[in-house]
Amino acid sequence: MECFDKATQETHAVGDSSKWSLRQLEEHLTAQGVDYPLLMSRIEDVIIKTLIAAEPQIVNTWHQGANYSTASATAIQQVTPNQTCFEIYGFDVMVDEELQPWLLEVNVFPSFSSSSPYDKRIKTQLIADVFTLIGLMPYDHDTVEKTCKEELAKRLQGSSRNLVISRSHTVSTIRTATFKSFGEAEWRLILETYEENMRRGHFTRIFPREGSGFYKQFFTTPRYSNLVLDRWIQLGGEISSPCELQSRVVSAESPAPQSMVVGKQIARSGLLFFWHNEIVPWP
Repeated sequence: MECFDKATQETHAVGDSSKWSLRQLEEHLTAQGVDYPLLMSRIEDVIIKTLIAAEPQIVNTWHQGANYSTASATAIQQVTPNQTCFEIYGFDVMVDEELQPWLLEVNVFPSFSSSSPYDKRIKTQLIADVFTLIGLMPYDHDTVEKTCKEELAKRLQGSSRNLVISRSHTVSTIRTATFKSFGEAEWRLILETYEENMRRGHFTRIFPREGSGFYKQFFTTPRYSNLVLDRWIQLGGEISSPCELQSRVVSAESPAPQSMVVGKQIARSGLLFFWHNEIVPWP
């Protein structure tokens, strides 16, 4: 196994690779007097609008693999993580002299083969960040088996409870909702999104975020989850600490046996768009 110090890695990366990192691109364009933040904001705008244009198809496909807890759901669905699907898209963008980005194509199956050691490091970091971001949880056979038996016994006794968490608002009322009016469903969605963002690694969430309410006009169908998160951001909730969010979720919950709380899930139809940033060199 070959070992390189930091300086050797950078030289090796630039010398043998035909690809630049975003950091290298920023340094080059800044040296040329180009407004790099403006350029990236325009590219992000293209990416967001492109994904919104295909949003109905993306959501329909995502729903086929998503875990939604319903009254008739199996216990296995109830105790596994709610989010079970993700996709990686590769955007090819060309930029003209006016810093106007033009979308060439979107790769739904981007290649992860490596053309150089530096390319391999970037793609390896990307894959690592992806699996950290989605938050894969270990499958606990004992917990699943125990929950299956408990749910079956409750069903036979006619005391099985609906594990779906009801919304506290509608698509219309959520636009003017306050923190105090949020219920358990809304706070669990927010907490889940917050925790996901904390696991983002070198990703940057470009939607939803502050100022992204502008894009609501482009959606064919308003998604309740998108509206909840947009309202949360509008109210300044994204600066809340994890402890504050957790306390709000706990206070919004109704008393229930622990086995039932474990099984509660939220059907999230909204989309989170992340953009992968430049990686730090490997040690």
